[in-house]
Amino acid sequence: MKAMILAGGLSTRLYPLTKAVPKPLVPIAGEPNAIHVMRYLRSFGIEEIAINLHYHAEQIEKRLGDGSACGVRLHYLHEPQLLGSAGAVKQMEPFFDETFVVIGCDDLTDIPLDNVIGFHRDRRALATIALVEAEDVSHYGVVVVDKNGKIVEFQEKPAPGTEKSHLVNTGVYVFEPEIFKRIPAGEFYDFGKQVFPDLQRDRAAFYGLEAGGAYWCDIGTPSEYVRATRDVLSGRMRLPGARRLRGIAKTAQIGANVQILGNVQIGERCSVGDRASILGPTVLGDDVSVDSGATIERSILWDRGRIRHRAHVVNSILGEGYVVAEDTSLRNVIVAEGEQPVPLYIREPTQAELAILDRFREIDFPGRRSLAMLMDSVTSVESDDRDDNGSGGFLELAARLPNGFLDLSSGDFPLNGWYEDRDGEYVQLLLFAGKDGITLERYKGKGDPILEWPPRADSVTVQARMNFDRGHFEPEIGWHAQGDERCPVCSKSR
Repeated sequence: MKAMILAGGLSTRLYPLTKAVPKPLVPIAGEPNAIHVMRYLRSFGIEEIAINLHYHAEQIEKRLGDGSACGVRLHYLHEPQLLGSAGAVKQMEPFFDETFVVIGCDDLTDIPLDNVIGFHRDRRALATIALVEAEDVSHYGVVVVDKNGKIVEFQEKPAPGTEKSHLVNTGVYVFEPEIFKRIPAGEFYDFGKQVFPDLQRDRAAFYGLEAGGAYWCDIGTPSEYVRATRDVLSGRMRLPGARRLRGIAKTAQIGANVQILGNVQIGERCSVGDRASILGPTVLGDDVSVDSGATIERSILWDRGRIRHRAHVVNSILGEGYVVAEDTSLRNVIVAEGEQPVPLYIREPTQAELAILDRFREIDFPGRRSLAMLMDSVTSVESDDRDDNGSGGFLELAARLPNGFLDLSSGDFPLNGWYEDRDGEYVQLLLFAGKDGITLERYKGKGDPILEWPPRADSVTVQARMNFDRGHFEPEIGWHAQGDERCPVCSKSR
């Protein structure tokens, strides 16, 4: 089978970052997303891949080469003039002689493509769209399907409350070669605006398949680009064949008394000076230099950046080669060399949330890895310094995570129990799962001996997986600590 990656657009939504770097080369965890897309296609046995080029074409071709590094063969289509998504595919008509796949270079996904292709063939479809469920569909193309998966209606970015479905178009398509009969040659033509409405009007064999539980993100906007990067760092989105996703590259040099916390990736040949702080979720691309005393928090730095002495970068994206002067601060911005900064609207944790998350990081307990992933999805925090006896207290955080994130069968998540923190103080962690999300509470005070791990089978029952409803936790059974007055199933008491 063959595929085509659509990569000709200018990606103006990511300006100023993409003025010098074309959309296919926008990095996710240190590698161009086009490479992640090629590996994704290769994981389903697709080795012959076409890709259209227009903006910074030479730069793309130099970086991607012939595709052999990803186990594929690339076939380039150079477009002097862009002819739209369908118009680009039309130009490759001789290349496609059987069922084929089309995907965007800004798609980051683990949609089971084999299932989509199998569904397409079972329905003898002319065209099939891979769909995912989203809670907020106001920024997407909404698709309505009947009980057999046939597409009956589209809504383009409906206002909240007016949506007729929560299924959205991912831009991952499966076609038969007969689709070319519906695309005129030599003129601008778009799948979403022209081909698909015509298919629906003609009641053609046009279907959509919901990829239940799959991850999908269009990285073409700043907020979604940040989300995708953080999801990769946290492990929610797993990239097939990708290089190291977290940690420090072997060629990086780290100074004395450097603080590195949270989900952090430090690229090849980076240097981090003495007393610098790198606080996750953060990515340092290759050849980034961070001078002594500098601090980087929740930011993405592309290759060859330079953060000078005592500079402070918070919740920002820095383009290739960008230099931050010493003793200066960047906060909530997108910056690129020679361009004016653009505001970055990403929610920042409050000081209370940061303090609580730091406290959780100090505790060593089974499931710490999963908790680190949870930290980057915090939606609310509460605290109380007193308990019923006037001492102790609790800290609570709630988080929302994507479909399929937790697998409790792995034994890699904390259950009800007491643990000892670095100060020798006993603290209790309680996990509550409900329709509004997951809640993790930390009580301090006197406690029983540290919880045995794994828990005794006759005292705790844990389901294998959690189910979800539009991104919110919906426990099938929940876990149950019999005889414990704090058991969330018995009383949900605190």
